[in-house]
Amino acid sequence: MQVVEKVGQYKKENNLPPLDNSRWQKVIESKKGFMKKIWKIIHDEALKVEKQIL
Repeated sequence: MQVVEKVGQYKKENNLPPLDNSRWQKVIESKKGFMKKIWKIIHDEALKVEKQIL
């Protein structure tokens, strides 16, 4: 969280918005495979929890 706070402070000092939509879209487009892997891991972990409950 310290990194996030430092980024937020930098953006505040430089009058930047919290989110630059065009940059975010470029990041998402360039990391599609990575993002898919992350979401699969999250989904797999959620299923493990659900199976433990059921």
